[in-house]
Amino acid sequence: MKKICLHICLLFSTAFLFSQNESKVVEGILSTDGEIYIGQIIYEHGNALNRATTQIDGDFELRLPKGKPSIIRVDFCFQVFYYEVPADVYFVKIDINKKTRRKSKRLGSKLKRSHK
Repeated sequence: MKKICLHICLLFSTAFLFSQNESKVVEGILSTDGEIYIGQIIYEHGNALNRATTQIDGDFELRLPKGKPSIIRVDFCFQVFYYEVPADVYFVKIDINKKTRRKSKRLGSKLKRSHK
């Protein structure tokens, strides 16, 4: 009986430790000039396993590290865009336009230089 109680306590304590991960859920919408896009893939930069796909209304949810800015990568119509998510933001609206393309190009160049 003591062994069973010990195993149950260990099980709950490890589950409690794993549930305290430092992450946040960021929700967002992907569009271009007000038109939503379905099925576009969004990744956390540097972690290709952490990804989301836009739903039928352009919405997505992505779990990102809490407390530090993150960079997400959007594979959009055979092009790659980068978008920086500040640490305190939980909702992003990514509108692919000329301004976003310029920011993404600068951020992509910065990322390439930092990996060399």
